[in-house]
Amino acid sequence: MNEQTVDMQDLHAEHLSWKKDLEFYLDDLAVLTHRLEDVVTKNGNGEIMRWVEHYQNQFIRQQEVNDEIRHQINVHEDLLVSIAKKGAEAKSSVGDHRHMRATMDTYKSMYHDLKTEFMVFLTKAL
Repeated sequence: MNEQTVDMQDLHAEHLSWKKDLEFYLDDLAVLTHRLEDVVTKNGNGEIMRWVEHYQNQFIRQQEVNDEIRHQINVHEDLLVSIAKKGAEAKSSVGDHRHMRATMDTYKSMYHDLKTEFMVFLTKAL
């Protein structure tokens, strides 16, 4: 595979943007979890409770994936710092982390789909 030379500052800026996005999703998950608690309080029948458990599990999984992605970003940031400390130029062959970009895009898409599905559930449950 032919590695592309990229600006480490651009990668760092992208990392910062992703971290802000991930923080937003964690905050949003807290709001959605609170809404889920409202469902339990107002309508705790058997069928609804199965869906509550489903969404609770999905929210937990989203938090786990969020943490995993944040860890990947931190590892890549450490690599950038290591390269910079070795005196490499601002441009270096560190790869352009297409895989991480794809992971973020997938996470955002799946999160959006889950939230949309959850909002439809809320209209039925409340």
